[in-house]
Amino acid sequence: MVRLAPDQLARLDAWIEEDGGRFSRPEAIRQLLETAWGRTAASRGVKTLEPRLETLPPRVKTLD
Repeated sequence: MVRLAPDQLARLDAWIEEDGGRFSRPEAIRQLLETAWGRTAASRGVKTLEPRLETLPPRVKTLD
């Protein structure tokens, strides 16, 4: 379940109407997510750098 602010809900409803009203709210959210994910570097085949956690200093837990 997703909660949207009133202005976000209004924008979502406007987007649905602009698209001809063919999507329900849940389907519109899924479509928007797929569009957003399609624009990420990974989805375009751009390799991301591997995280290098071993270069970080270890965290030391202090006892008080």
